[in-house]
Amino acid sequence: MYCEYWNLHKAPFDNVPDPSMYADCHVSMKKVISETISAVKGANEAFAVIIGAAGSGKTLSLRMIIDSLEPEKYKSVTIKNPGIAFAELLKEIIGQITDKTCEENEKTVLLEIFNHLLFTAHDHGQKIVIFIDEANALSQANLENLRLLTNIQDDQRNLFTIVLAGQMDLAERLEHPKRINLFQRISTYGRIDKLPSEEAVKAYITTRLKLAGAQNDIFTDDSIPVIWEQSEHGVPRLVNKICKLSLKAAEDYGFDYITSNTVTLISERLHKLGETAIQQRKPRIRPLNAEDSFIVAAENEPEEAVITEVAADKDIQNETAKSAVQATSELKQKEISSVPEIPISSIPVIESPQEDSSFKDEKHLRTENENYDEVMIGEYKIQLAIPKDILRQVKLFNRASANKSAGFWAAKIIKNNPQLTSSPLADPVYIWNEIKDNILKKIAV
Repeated sequence: MYCEYWNLHKAPFDNVPDPSMYADCHVSMKKVISETISAVKGANEAFAVIIGAAGSGKTLSLRMIIDSLEPEKYKSVTIKNPGIAFAELLKEIIGQITDKTCEENEKTVLLEIFNHLLFTAHDHGQKIVIFIDEANALSQANLENLRLLTNIQDDQRNLFTIVLAGQMDLAERLEHPKRINLFQRISTYGRIDKLPSEEAVKAYITTRLKLAGAQNDIFTDDSIPVIWEQSEHGVPRLVNKICKLSLKAAEDYGFDYITSNTVTLISERLHKLGETAIQQRKPRIRPLNAEDSFIVAAENEPEEAVITEVAADKDIQNETAKSAVQATSELKQKEISSVPEIPISSIPVIESPQEDSSFKDEKHLRTENENYDEVMIGEYKIQLAIPKDILRQVKLFNRASANKSAGFWAAKIIKNNPQLTSSPLADPVYIWNEIKDNILKKIAV
């Protein structure tokens, strides 16, 4: 565990809304939290709104606000998936207030139950506070229903407050002239911005490391501008991800601190994996054998389909950390972002270049009907063993189809020759491209 390596008692950069890891140096977040708490406790208005881009810290802000409310005075309800029918929304609210599942489905009855719960809570000296995260997912109808819901109030004071947290499109909807009746009921309207400067990013990183138990600086000064740049100028979620993967990679290689070189490559690797992950493979029937696969890949595979299934986010992060750190001279190597990434589940021991074992995993592919050439890929000699009848058919394809088929076969060769990607310095995308180009030369396309 990298926490033990760095003498930390907890993970400092997990992207979870953990109040114990709150960095009060994030000025705009600190201001929003303070204003929203004041709105809930003091102002006699129905709504408070928190706006922020994805990854800015809205959910953590809600957790900080909830934790600041005395449970004997406030009953908190948290809605994390508001894109549901209003009746379902009411059922969820009622269920959290009563601490038991609400079985009622009739909207009018649900409103009566909610009204009763409001006054019961008031009689017991409690105020109900409804926090709606990802509020940009609320439909227009539900925004209006929530406004009407706030009409259920006492003559002297509001019996409950709704806190909406969402992205910028929520702000646009609330500010629309059609929403004027709702907008006028908002007591505070706060916005969480990015970390505003390199200095703020450094303070953020230092604060979270100290909260996790760090005794010394881990990130060098020259790493901060890179983190600032690669995190889209201070998006906290991206800062966390880059720092976490850098800590893991530095542990794997026994580094005492993290420099700009490590952060640069982690960031480049992260961007490349992100580009790969957004590509989606269309479902199709898996062929019965490799020869059929080669033809089907050319005819049916989308232009930007992934070669293999994209790993889950946790696996992607683990793989990124293990294969990220390269020599300084390679840090600026051109990334090929338009081709699929080939995930590697683990990094095996590097084989000696003199130990030519590249053929042993491909022996089952060799038959008298195969045509194969020997090519050097890095330090290894491999064979491009492709059935002759397949080659003849591929030569009839247009260039685009032949390119897809060559990519499919290149992925298969990499799978059968794990030594090609066993080194932490190996770039599987570059290797895949090199093999694919050799196949295209072989079929003269």
